[in-house]
Amino acid sequence: MSPPIGAQGGFVLGRGNQQISPPAVLRRVGLSNLIVVATPAKLAATPLLYVDSGDAALDREVGDSLQVVSGYRIAQRKRIVQAD
Repeated sequence: MSPPIGAQGGFVLGRGNQQISPPAVLRRVGLSNLIVVATPAKLAATPLLYVDSGDAALDREVGDSLQVVSGYRIAQRKRIVQAD
């Protein structure tokens, strides 16, 4: 699980979320097993999500959007931006 909000400024991979960012770990677990969670208020305040895993190829594999779970049976797709 990865929270996209808070001091991380919308980063779901990299920066403030280094504990799950090493590319070897993400590749072994699989991006399809990554679950992003945010409260509805924080999700509403975050227009974009960012990835910066340190591996440009892995960042591209994330795609252009991720589903963010914000409650029981509630999720929203958010656009992903590759960090520079």
